[in-house]
Amino acid sequence: MTQVATSEKVVALTFDDGPGVHTDEILRILEEHNVKATFFLTGREIKAHRDKAQKIAKAGHQIGNHSYSHQRMVFKSPTFIRIVNYVRERIEPGSIILLHVMYESRTASLKAVEGIITALKQEGYFFVTVSELLSYQEESPLPTKP
Repeated sequence: MTQVATSEKVVALTFDDGPGVHTDEILRILEEHNVKATFFLTGREIKAHRDKAQKIAKAGHQIGNHSYSHQRMVFKSPTFIRIVNYVRERIEPGSIILLHVMYESRTASLKAVEGIITALKQEGYFFVTVSELLSYQEESPLPTKP
């Protein structure tokens, strides 16, 4: 699922993997902007960083299961501006924005989080968790029988 059908300017910000070395920075940015997000955490990382997983939960963010340990894929990181522009050009009401920021190799994505939040808020969007976003799902008209 990458989106729910809604005309409301509401989006969900999600983070895969972790908790990791950037958890505290992500939590700080989200708190500064009064944004709740959904974190899909791996069991292995929770075991290694239990305190950071607890911080995510205590801050009121949603936590989803991202398996115990999955193979990390290697991606080339685009620059901050390219990431923010990519999101801004493709955003639609009901979008789910997925970011990988929990590892040192993902610093470009990490640096883009605040820019994405600021840009989308300026465009009138507000942020919710994935579960909250689902409540905005509009009824699709049923197909008519021929």
